[in-house]
Amino acid sequence: MANFGEIKIGDELRDNDKRQKGRIVTVLDVVYGVGPGQGFIYYHTGKRLATINIDRIFTDGKKRQRGFNLVPRASLDPQKSSYEAPAHDPA
Repeated sequence: MANFGEIKIGDELRDNDKRQKGRIVTVLDVVYGVGPGQGFIYYHTGKRLATINIDRIFTDGKKRQRGFNLVPRASLDPQKSSYEAPAHDPA
């Protein structure tokens, strides 16, 4: 389960549901609740906003059949995300 502050706006989450193979959603907003596991994130699905409960998002990298996993920033395609590759020094 995600801890407070681990999920940030712009992060990408991979859906573990076999019916949604390859679906990745981008976090638009994070709202934390009072206790651990309370809160949700907003993301776009087509023309509407949808939410995911924080307790369904996992950040430990283990394979699961349900919920969402946080996609590590280093594995993101620089063309599709806000990930910035290190500058190349020609010297």
